[in-house]
Amino acid sequence: MIIWYNTKIIQSYLMSRIGLQKITVWENDSRIELLREFRTLLMEYFEEENKENPDPRVIDERRRKINHILNRAIDVIEETGVTCHFSIPNPNNNNAIIRFNYLEHIFQIKQYHVNPQGLIDAIDRATGVYIDNSEAAFRRTWNPFYWIGFGTDQIARFPFYFVSLFGFSQKRLEATKGGKFIHGSIQAFVLLFFITSLVLTSMTDATYPEQFQFLLYYINPLNHFTASLFTQ
Repeated sequence: MIIWYNTKIIQSYLMSRIGLQKITVWENDSRIELLREFRTLLMEYFEEENKENPDPRVIDERRRKINHILNRAIDVIEETGVTCHFSIPNPNNNNAIIRFNYLEHIFQIKQYHVNPQGLIDAIDRATGVYIDNSEAAFRRTWNPFYWIGFGTDQIARFPFYFVSLFGFSQKRLEATKGGKFIHGSIQAFVLLFFITSLVLTSMTDATYPEQFQFLLYYINPLNHFTASLFTQ
């Protein structure tokens, strides 16, 4: 039970860091619920803020709840490619404008005299993207080849995660040509190892090549560990 609970936590962590076209149906639904909750909190916040006599306690409570999910909501919205910008005249140059990101200036919208409806519309569009992705996410989730690719992809990303602990950007490292080459090489090696393990462990003693006997020393413990995760 403990192993299953920890596995769900790890899965949630990993899924939150992969792209829209690779998420499972559970993560897709989770993102839809997050955006709906985010929208509701914003509507409540703006409604209270625009009252003639707003209650500071209500505003502070809504603001706190928004901040709790803001970073996650930003990542989920940006993943869809939906833009969340508004423009205001440059106070130092009447012929120029300044562009701001709604999501980074939620609590300054009123002082900029900007209608928050643009932000609500952006959230609705992003939600629509995930709703449209639901069917593809469902098919992806029950495709065994997806999980093989997902597993090899996450193993290949581990070195970048380790380097990021020293202050480097994991996304930037993975986006470089060298990073893509390293990622692809590791993923190909892991996939080859996986296929080899399936072939070799399916052989009988009579057909098993002696020159590969040493591989069982590595393969069998991995197989037993993997099986244990699903039999608890």
